[in-house]
Amino acid sequence: MAILPGDSLVLSLAEFRLVIEVLNRSQGRWWFEYPIVPRPERLTPEGTMVEVFHSRGGANQVTDELSFLVPVFGDWSDENQALVCLYPDLIVAEMEGLYFERGRVLGDCLEDWFRFWTPLKQAAYDWVRTQRPSPGRI
Repeated sequence: MAILPGDSLVLSLAEFRLVIEVLNRSQGRWWFEYPIVPRPERLTPEGTMVEVFHSRGGANQVTDELSFLVPVFGDWSDENQALVCLYPDLIVAEMEGLYFERGRVLGDCLEDWFRFWTPLKQAAYDWVRTQRPSPGRI
């Protein structure tokens, strides 16, 4: 695991799985699917991503499921070697939420982002702070 400048964090896929399990117990339904090979315009240099889902409806929310593509680098055959990059500039919205606003049903990409990123970032940082890195790890 590594904490990068700003709001960024890199976790192994195994560590990321544990963070998602914590979120799933405390912040609505969370899960992910991998490997996802996104549309060509969304490819990372490695070309693979996990699709992270969050389902927890709000009072004004028509659809309660959101998903974002999160880049993963490295060897997928070993979850301890594959690295999940929680860097906001590289995370891409995939499935948007719909909300009632002024009598209309609208998409709201900022609302989606904050419903997704805020609990994910907090859970990842909390998880990192409670773990002791083993020798040789970042």
